[in-house]
Parts: sequence; C-alpha cells; structure tokens
Amino acid sequence: MTDAPSGWTTVWKINAACLRVTASGVLAWLFWQGGTEPGFEGLLFVAAIFALVAVKHAGIALIETVRLVLRARKWARFQAKGAKPKADRMAAEADLKARGLIR
Repeated sequence: MTDAPSGWTTVWKINAACLRVTASGVLAWLFWQGGTEPGFEGLLFVAAIFALVAVKHAGIALIETVRLVLRARKWARFQAKGAKPKADRMAAEADLKARGLIR
C-alpha cells in the first residue's frame, strides 16, 4: 500500500462546517442589527442562538482539521518505517522447469 487513506470526506466535513460558520455568523449579525431597533428585542435572542451555532460549527471544523492533520502525520510515520519495496526478477521458464513446476 503506497497511497495515503483518502481524506476527502473529512475535507468535505470541514468545508461544510466552515460554510455553516459563515452563514450562521452572517445571520447572527443581521438579526443583531434588527434587534437593536425598539420593539424588536426578541431578535437579539435569535441572534444569540445563531452566534452559538456559529461557535459550535467553528469548533467542529477545528476538531476535524486537527484530526486530519494528525492522521496525515500518523500515515507519514507509518510510511517512514520499513524498507523501500524492491522488484524481483520474473521467473523464467527454465527456472520453473528446474523446480518441477512445469514440464
């Protein structure tokens, strides 16, 4: 095995979490701006919820990024162990006949 394990699903999770952070942050900011008007104080609560969602997904993205980096480092350490693969010569027909494998 010479290739590293595929990390595309993790990359997609990280990208999706970053997209959710951005969307939640923008919505929190918009609701916060609307909540500063008199009579719309309830929007501040909604803005706080969106801000918490943004923080949660930022943590998820950070954790997944750390996992991806640690897995890549672990794979690099694994690849560094052992000898490089060497090619063997192909068995010739004379060799197979000498060992009695073919007639």
